[in-house]
Amino acid sequence: MKNLIIAFFAALIAILITYGVLVLIGIDKTVATSISTVILSGVPFIHQTLVKNEDNKTKAHVHQFVSIERYTFEFKIVLVYAFLLSIAAINFPSALGGVLSGIAGPGIESVGLMLGVIGLFITYPLFFFIGRWIGIKTSSNGVVVIVLAVFLSRTATSIFDFYVLSPDEYEKIFGFAPTFFAALGQSLSGTFFLSAAALIGYWRGRKRQLAAYMGYLMSQVHPDVRNTIIELAFEEAENWKKSTK
Repeated sequence: MKNLIIAFFAALIAILITYGVLVLIGIDKTVATSISTVILSGVPFIHQTLVKNEDNKTKAHVHQFVSIERYTFEFKIVLVYAFLLSIAAINFPSALGGVLSGIAGPGIESVGLMLGVIGLFITYPLFFFIGRWIGIKTSSNGVVVIVLAVFLSRTATSIFDFYVLSPDEYEKIFGFAPTFFAALGQSLSGTFFLSAAALIGYWRGRKRQLAAYMGYLMSQVHPDVRNTIIELAFEEAENWKKSTK
């Protein structure tokens, strides 16, 4: 948990610095916030790097393979990862849309359409890959992780939009007035559709978990040993096939 806290605060510092620089050079505060928030997606990488460095020190540089149980993450860790990745994925369209809008200068009236297009072609694929990663890196309760992470991230983003955007900006971007029920509907509908994309990815990830773990093992051994393992696996598969006839 200590390493996770360190990773989070490292990302938070990077977010504050990025936000300050963007505002300083004249970027709209809302766009700067969206761009900065994407940095949260780096927390899992920072955390895992810290964990690996700590493991290397405690094991005195003795190489050890990770079992498939340790290859996957525990529930609370993957939930935090999924939540942060979801926050970043949800904010990515706003960040990209703000940048493109600033370059093209089309005015805020077209931002809503731009966000919709970006969401369709980028956000949903991002959630597919988040779900796929969860399917590979969890041993159980992956569906719960996805639904919880998407709901919490979508709700947090809706609350942020509700309180930070002005009524005019909110209506021009989302197409409706900023009311409690509108924000609630946005949160629930977003949770449904984004969860659907993530669950499709999760299904694919579960099918690839064993292959991903074998890929990890193969990457840790010498090429000669790798070829031997493949040959043995092939022979076992052939023997099994003959025994089932």
